[in-house]
Amino acid sequence: MGLKGIITGIVAISLIGGAIEGIRSSINNRYVRDLRAYGASQELIMGTVLGESYENRLVPVPEKHISGLVSQAYSNPTVKIKSSYTLRVRTEDGRVMGISVIDGEGIKKEALDQIVGEGSKISFPTGNIVTKPKYGGDPLKTDTQETYVGPDAQTATKRAHRIRVL
Repeated sequence: MGLKGIITGIVAISLIGGAIEGIRSSINNRYVRDLRAYGASQELIMGTVLGESYENRLVPVPEKHISGLVSQAYSNPTVKIKSSYTLRVRTEDGRVMGISVIDGEGIKKEALDQIVGEGSKISFPTGNIVTKPKYGGDPLKTDTQETYVGPDAQTATKRAHRIRVL
């Protein structure tokens, strides 16, 4: 191994070391940025419930075409009941918001409906849930059903377990 091989080795090690440091710096910067965003998304919005609405609707179910031994009556329901629960809230900063409540982790919106009434004080986070990827994918993917509440938002969707009655 001559001088040319030694120089090539030193250059290769330097390039690899620089690349590793760049990747580490990039990961650290993303982590810090994501940690700040997560902290901001957990800020609570406090408010008073001005009214609530709970409604059951019949919605059509797309027809399934299953052949074989399965009964057609069992496999082709035509309608199902879909419920919606909405809160009208005046926040501490004076804006009036409509909050559409969806089922949460282990808590149904109907359970929240039983403890929330007109005049109840509630709180909910500004951010939406960050989901864990099953197989690869973006580790910071947010829940598509729950919405982020910006400073001028008038409507939002929140999961039942994220709304607290104070």
